[in-house]
Amino acid sequence: MTGRIWQRANKLRLHIDLLDTANGQEIWGDQYDADLAELFTVQDSISREVSHKLRLKILDPDQVGILGENCGCVHEN
Repeated sequence: MTGRIWQRANKLRLHIDLLDTANGQEIWGDQYDADLAELFTVQDSISREVSHKLRLKILDPDQVGILGENCGCVHEN
């Protein structure tokens, strides 16, 4: 994960990228604008999105047997 943060007065702009370490390609990226007072709310939002994207990318069809068929996972090929 990489990111950049800009601050002007009490405003923040965050740009976050989740990269595949094997090939350097971006898996997910987004930009957030928030007040400094909302930093923890934005952090929670980013954590949820990254967690969701990781679940989609990490699990491959061969791992379904380990987790069970009802894991609710989405698999990308």
